[in-house]
Amino acid sequence: MLGNKAPTQDGEIAASDENKEDGSISQKKLEFPRKNYNAYFHFVLEQEDIISKQDPSMLQTEVISLVSKKWNSLTDSEKKKYDQIAEEDKIRYDQELKEYLRRVKTSNLQNSKEKKAKIENQIKEARNDQKSEVNKEEEEKEDEEEDNNNNNEQIPMIKKKRRRKENKKEDEEEEEEKKEDKDEEEEKEKIRKKKNRRKQ
Repeated sequence: MLGNKAPTQDGEIAASDENKEDGSISQKKLEFPRKNYNAYFHFVLEQEDIISKQDPSMLQTEVISLVSKKWNSLTDSEKKKYDQIAEEDKIRYDQELKEYLRRVKTSNLQNSKEKKAKIENQIKEARNDQKSEVNKEEEEKEDEEEDNNNNNEQIPMIKKKRRRKENKKEDEEEEEEKKEDKDEEEEKEKIRKKKNRRKQ
């Protein structure tokens, strides 16, 4: 038996395998369409099934030989039927070939768009990564500047506190000196009074 089945005698084209939900094209429909057959080959396909069913024991070569004899015995008028089938098959092939080429082009365009979109996304992600890195560096720089500013602001305060502490210490030392001077004066006064009492 031959592998390829003949098209219908009225040349009807098989229904589309397009996905009705998303309009995508199945892998099967992207296969190259079957080449059209001539009138004799359509006759062979028809008679092959009939003869094989009548005598399944016949060899393929015997079937083809018998079909060839039958074809040669047909009149031109009888052959016109198969000429018409062959013509319709050619129309079918031309239409399917045209549709195939259109779909291949559409598929290639779609793949090209997807590839372009993928590349654009990769570029966008790379730019975002670079931007994030720059932003991170800027944030780190801003944090460093802020720390420096805080340190600069704290330095006068530290100096001021230090000066206050030093001033306080000086005041305490001065107060201590005054107290010592006072104590010394009091001691001297006591000594003078004591001497005066002795003189009296």
